Amino acid sequence: MEQKREAESAAYILERVGQLMLVLVMYPLFFIWAPWIAARPVGELPDEVVRTLPPGCSAAAPNHGTYGCCWCGTIESNPLGFAVCSAVLFGYAAYLAVGGLSELGFGQRGGGKKRWQG
Repeated sequence: MEQKREAESAAYILERVGQLMLVLVMYPLFFIWAPWIAARPVGELPDEVVRTLPPGCSAAAPNHGTYGCCWCGTIESNPLGFAVCSAVLFGYAAYLAVGGLSELGFGQRGGGKKRWQG
């Protein structure tokens, strides 16, 4: 009985560590994905914006009134990369959402089902 409780506790901790690692990956991934949506080719930007970008920049995205280089290009220039980035980001988000709605989510030790069964 004690071994089963220890195994459940270890699985609980492992699940929480896994969810925390996903959040730590999702955070920077979102800041790659979000500007990618607004990225435009450098050729479509005004000259004063192009002069502020580093050499070799193929696309730029607006960010709070300034433009920053989007090294991954535009969605049109790199559709596979954008699709993979989107799938990973939303897959991680779905995993966390399902975990939060089930008994595996953060703060649900002892089983979330008991809470809902009255």
